[in-house]
Amino acid sequence: MRLMAAVLCVAVSLAAFSGCQVLRLLGMDDVFPEELDAVDRIIIRDGGTGDPVELVQPQEVAGFIALLRQVRLENSPDQGSRAGYAFYADFYTAGRHAARLTMWERRVALADEYYDLDSSLDLERIADFFQR
Repeated sequence: MRLMAAVLCVAVSLAAFSGCQVLRLLGMDDVFPEELDAVDRIIIRDGGTGDPVELVQPQEVAGFIALLRQVRLENSPDQGSRAGYAFYADFYTAGRHAARLTMWERRVALADEYYDLDSSLDLERIADFFQR
């Protein structure tokens, strides 16, 4: 399928003398502005209640990051602003704010860039962090 898309892209590019972009699925590590494994604190906020939960135990931080690494992303063609969110998470490295990730079921935003997900983000497992 990717080969067919690449061949079509080359044909269209040659015919129209314009660029063609083959969509590439990205991992969270590809778009996160810092090294994810260096994150040592995460504050997650529930979009429905506004309640925060802080993850500081290494196994909790690693578990949350593992959830994020399960999905693949691609740049969303719709970069317009959105209202509301399911969750957002602030990531910290050595006491410094590294990034904010805003999450919906099939979309995330990081550093003012929106990404569509190849599968649903497991919002129930994220909500489980509030039950500890």
